[in-house]
Amino acid sequence: AQGRARTSAANLGNVLSLAPTDIAPACHFSGALAEVRLEGRVAEAELQRRAATPLNAEGITFIPVGVGWPVQERAWIGLTQPQDPWTLPSANTPPDPPKHADRPTDGPNVRRVSSRTLDLPKWRLAFASEVTAAGAELSKPGFDDHSWRPATVPGTVLTTLIDQGVYPDPDKGLNNMAIPESLARRDYWYRTQFHAPKDLGGKHLELVFKGVNYAAE
Repeated sequence: AQGRARTSAANLGNVLSLAPTDIAPACHFSGALAEVRLEGRVAEAELQRRAATPLNAEGITFIPVGVGWPVQERAWIGLTQPQDPWTLPSANTPPDPPKHADRPTDGPNVRRVSSRTLDLPKWRLAFASEVTAAGAELSKPGFDDHSWRPATVPGTVLTTLIDQGVYPDPDKGLNNMAIPESLARRDYWYRTQFHAPKDLGGKHLELVFKGVNYAAE
């Protein structure tokens, strides 16, 4: 649920009383505060327009009040919570349109690196929420994954989404502002299939990743 309030300078003091106060009448605030703005002069029509505009709460992380800022001191110093959206930089122009990366799609699904090592360069990626099949089913040979995106490996999920034209290059300008923070809190499937060399038949094989961001099973 969400709500908005608009007021004039005459009763601004009461609006800012978000904690218990001895001044009567007192209306105590009991929700999650998403944003506060103080502006010198705003027309009544503009106030009504803002009050009627739905709040886009995606990316807003509400933290407990009264316990101090959660600061991490391991590795890089910084907040453990995302930065509040209204404190982020803004641009006068829209972000660049996403572009498909020109990457080769042909080639084998498996390459022999040595007598004991195979390289698996071709993977496909899908949002876990968009896959109805269970892990055991989609792990079977011949599973239909044509609707999945070709994955950029090595690379992160975001690398694939950028290369596939879903999001713009985050290293340019403020394009990173067009990429939702929620991507980091979703699950994904990676899938590949290949024919193993005959001399590896019956042997114990291990799938080795040089890096996983942040967990896999």
